[in-house]
Parts: sequence; C-alpha cells; structure tokens
Amino acid sequence: VYNLRAKAKSGQGDYAGAIADCDRAIDLDSDFVEAYRGRGIAKILLDVGVAGGSRDYAGAIADYDRAIDLDSGDLWTYKQRGNAKSELGDYAGAIADHDRAIELDPSYARSYWNRASAKNKLGDYAGAIADYDRAIDLDPADVGHYRLRAGAKREQGDLSGAIADFNHVIAVDPDSTAYFDRGIAKDNQGEYAGAIADFNRAIDLNPAYANAYYNRGTAKSVLGDYAGAIADYDRAISLDSGYAGAYYNRGIAKDNQGDYAGAIADIDRVIVLNPDNGALVAYRDSIRRRMNQQPVGWLKKLWRRLIFGV
Repeated sequence: VYNLRAKAKSGQGDYAGAIADCDRAIDLDSDFVEAYRGRGIAKILLDVGVAGGSRDYAGAIADYDRAIDLDSGDLWTYKQRGNAKSELGDYAGAIADHDRAIELDPSYARSYWNRASAKNKLGDYAGAIADYDRAIDLDPADVGHYRLRAGAKREQGDLSGAIADFNHVIAVDPDSTAYFDRGIAKDNQGEYAGAIADFNRAIDLNPAYANAYYNRGTAKSVLGDYAGAIADYDRAISLDSGYAGAYYNRGIAKDNQGDYAGAIADIDRVIVLNPDNGALVAYRDSIRRRMNQQPVGWLKKLWRRLIFGV
C-alpha cells in the first residue's frame, strides 16, 4: 500500500511524500526492491522546481545498490544508477553500469546513448561514436543520436563528419541549436562565410541567442568585418552583461579599427570580470602605449599640410 501511494505521489510531483512512503514500505519489508527503486528516483527528482534544491544522487545510488543486490537482472536500475554516477563525475562507474544494461538487453538503444555520453566525458570520442553508431542502427528515427554523434566527431576533429550529421539533424529538426552547432563546425573548418550563414539562421530562430551573436562576430572579425563584429558583440553583451569573451573580442575589434580608447574600456571590463589574468593587463597596457604614440590632432593637420599641401 505504501509503495503504491508513493508511486501516486511521485506522479503528482510530491517527491518528499513519495520518499516518506517508500521509507515506511522499507521499514515494513527491508527486501522490498520496488521501494528502493522508487525512493532512488524520487531522491533525484526531489529538487525539481524547488529554489536552492539539490538532487540527492548519492542517496539514489545507495538505493539502487540495494535494489541490485536484491535483483541483479533489472536493466532499468543499472541505467538509472549509471546516469546518477555520471552526474557525480564517476564516468568509469557509469560505463560499467551501462555495460551491464547492454548485456541484459543489447537491443535497447538508450543504453548505448548513455554509455556514449560517459565516454564523451572521458574523452573517448571514438568509443562514443561507436556507441552512437549502434544507437542509430537500433533507432534511426531518433535525431538526438545524430546530434550527439556530430558533437563527438567535432571533438575528435572529424569536422566533415560532424557537418554531415548536423545536416541530417537540420533536415529532420531544424532548430536554432542545430544551426548553431553546424556553424561552429564550419567555423572550425575555416568556412567562415558558411558559419555566418548558419549563425544567421540560428538568430532568426532564436533572436536572444547570445552565443550565436558572439560566434558570428568572431567569424566576421576573421573576415575583417570589424564593424559587423562589434555590432554582434554589442548584441551579445546586451543579452548577457557578464559575457567576458564578448567584451574581450569587441576590444580586439576596436583595437584593429584604431579605436584605442574603446578597446581599453572593453579590456578594462574584462579585467573586472577576470581580475587575476595578468595577460589582460599586459594587453591593455600595449594598447595604451600605441594610443600614446598617436600624434595629437594639431600635429596630424601639420603633417597633412607638409606632405599633401592641404
């Protein structure tokens, strides 16, 4: 009865109440495996919608440990414990759990997805790609597999392969993130005009996409369009006033335009956000030196008269 009521409470979002009922069920029967499973998931979900909440992954893992002791053949419990371990940074432990889930059901695509995510975190991009390949074989309709495989290929340096996967994602689910991610791959490949086109589309779909403005600005800077880059950095900063990278790159663009005072103001802002970065101070000081070497206005006019007679 307590376990059934716990399930009902979880379904209503009352995770604290669900945990209390699972506690009572376990008090009555310490071998009640379903109560451990239910309490584990409720501990993970407890903070949903609660300000300052913290998901109890460690507590959930302890419950999943007990559930596995009681029933070592349940795929779901290994999957949940593996995901909880990933959240705590235990990626090797997560992979071991996903290995076991795959042994129990080699046809379950999500287990390959979960294992690939843990491998990604460990930098095993080749292993992650192999798992995404298998997930796609089992469930080719899930565009998420292609999206994640593209990210792993990009990290591995296979930019053409990543773009091919992003092309598939865009053909099926053309959202702003897909265009943005493909734009990053094109930018990394040196295809700046193509990257800008993708960032344009990402911004069309999500006008508040600060990272898209920032990266479009960066691509424009590489192409020498400093005015366009500054406009994009302006927009990124208007959306995120603490965007240190946007201030820094805007400062560089202004420096390249000869707007030394504007560049210094931007680098000053970055220094406020990153006060321990000595390289920023050195860069700002180099701009100041160049600004101080510029001839003042009356001297510029004199030079023009002497050289050009005007």
